[in-house]
Amino acid sequence: MQPPSVQSKLIDRLIRPACAAMFGALSPFRKRDDLDARSRLQGRSGQDERRQRDRRKDERRRDEAIVLDAHSSLRCGNPNRSLRVLAEWLQSRGDEAEDYAWLCSRIANWGDPRYICRLTQERVARLLTLKRTDEALDVMLQRLTADRTFRPKTSAETLKVAQLAAQSGHARVSLALLSDFAARFKGDPRIPVAYALKLHLSSPASAKAKSA
Repeated sequence: MQPPSVQSKLIDRLIRPACAAMFGALSPFRKRDDLDARSRLQGRSGQDERRQRDRRKDERRRDEAIVLDAHSSLRCGNPNRSLRVLAEWLQSRGDEAEDYAWLCSRIANWGDPRYICRLTQERVARLLTLKRTDEALDVMLQRLTADRTFRPKTSAETLKVAQLAAQSGHARVSLALLSDFAARFKGDPRIPVAYALKLHLSSPASAKAKSA
């Protein structure tokens, strides 16, 4: 009887080629299974993307319907309902700054400046709350270019934007916002601060620094 070590070597010598041959025979099937699995994953991924695109299209159609509803109320002489429809839509979506931007683009040509004015005021307020100050200033610059009489809604927001404009080198914008601050917000405790900033921006030293 052969020692166990010799038997093990003999068995190993006989089985290993057989195993190799078996795995070699199964290899095409394994590769095909891998390809099928990848194809299924890619198919599911493509389906998910299509569903997402369709969902976004459906959402946008619903959003457009809201805007049309608000516009219809305006044309029918019911501006209060029109504003309420827009406000409720914004609130239902979490008052996202991007939604304000989209809505502003949709109502810019409605013909009634009260809407774009009101919505831009709310947009600036939201951006300031989110501390997206650069965006708030950009929105103000764009709106003032179209309407020099536009102002933020509250004294705090007006002063904040005026300060941001002064810090960013837009002294004329800041002075425009401060020019009627005291008249718009009579008795407001921020009037002395606004007046001091206005004097600073109007001083000869400040004017020389701006022209340098």
